[in-house]
Amino acid sequence: MALTARVRPAAGEPEGALVLFHGRGADENDLFPLLDALDPERRFVGATPRGPLSLPPGGAHWYALGGIGTPEATTFYASYGAAAEWLDGFLAEHGVVHDRLVLGGFSQGGVMTY
Repeated sequence: MALTARVRPAAGEPEGALVLFHGRGADENDLFPLLDALDPERRFVGATPRGPLSLPPGGAHWYALGGIGTPEATTFYASYGAAAEWLDGFLAEHGVVHDRLVLGGFSQGGVMTY
């Protein structure tokens, strides 16, 4: 399960990475404008990955709901693994170490950053 992401380059050599995970039913475009709002000088390379699942009522999702506020385990763990693998590759590609990473997310995306 490979993830797609939008990437906003740093102005120069990145001092770190800023990665934002969207909420249920959105996509990689949803939080992308926040990269410049949070890092207007573009010191960090920024990215907004897309959740790997397409579920009702539409849009991208990180996991299916097992109930209100409860991730369905199979889809959650698969997406969590895919996100971790993508994140490791993204950081390596841009020469950023994990302790220079800022993660953020909204709703399901917030769960994925934990």
